[in-house]
Amino acid sequence: PMILINTRLLIIHCIQKVVMVGALFAAVMDPYMLIPQVITFFGIFFATHYVSLGSLVVEIVLIAEMVIFGQMGVWGMDQAALNELYLVTVLLAILAFWGHRANIKRLLHKEERKTYLNKKN
Repeated sequence: PMILINTRLLIIHCIQKVVMVGALFAAVMDPYMLIPQVITFFGIFFATHYVSLGSLVVEIVLIAEMVIFGQMGVWGMDQAALNELYLVTVLLAILAFWGHRANIKRLLHKEERKTYLNKKN
């Protein structure tokens, strides 16, 4: 049982790192891609105080950005390479949603903990 718990924690930790790598990957591809992501995250966070919801919506924004920038020819890739890029981006988003599945359940049941920047709640 203890090994199973540690394995689950390790998997969750790895998924969080994959999500961070996805964001860094987007920043390397084009730093301007971070602007809509940051605006989206903080807009959702300040409106709802749910960090997990902001993170999940940013994953969707990342997919949209990759497709828009790719089809605009920003990176100069052929369509086959772009398709691979889109596939990797979608897989990273799936991993993010899988890693947040407990948060998603709590959000749906209105049980997710809200985060506030100030101590007065």
